[in-house]
Amino acid sequence: AWSVLAGVALTQTDYAPAWVGAPGIVIGVALLLCSLEFVGRRERDGWKLAETLTPIAYILWSIWLVVGGVALIA
Repeated sequence: AWSVLAGVALTQTDYAPAWVGAPGIVIGVALLLCSLEFVGRRERDGWKLAETLTPIAYILWSIWLVVGGVALIA
């Protein structure tokens, strides 16, 4: 949820370009979905989509954090 809110905040500020916030919203939603990997019917085996998406989402999240930090510094 933090990534979604930070992405929304970055789209509404003048301290960084608005395009920096949009990936944060998408990545934040992906991370929220990934947190549901072992919830519900799939608790025992896990949800295969979330299993595949989790490492990709975390790599993209790390890159987005660096880009956002550089955009805020510049």
